Amino acid sequence: MYIGVATPFGTYFLDPVAGFVPTPRRFLSGTLASFSPSVLVNLPTADALLPGTYVWFVVVDADVNGAIDGTFYNYVSTVITP
Repeated sequence: MYIGVATPFGTYFLDPVAGFVPTPRRFLSGTLASFSPSVLVNLPTADALLPGTYVWFVVVDADVNGAIDGTFYNYVSTVITP
């Protein structure tokens, strides 16, 4: 599973150790257990983000070969206005 965000200044992937990085990093590999809502990114205020459109996404790589196939994905857009 890959988690990322497309921003006005680039696309970043969430690395479980390093945080957001510019190259694809697998966030999770293996069986995804059932879980309740979780906080992955904690922003103290919306002005922590520059104005623009942010597309937050999750992609499941079903064959786990390291190439993101994108068969299963979902996303949500957030627009920050000045």
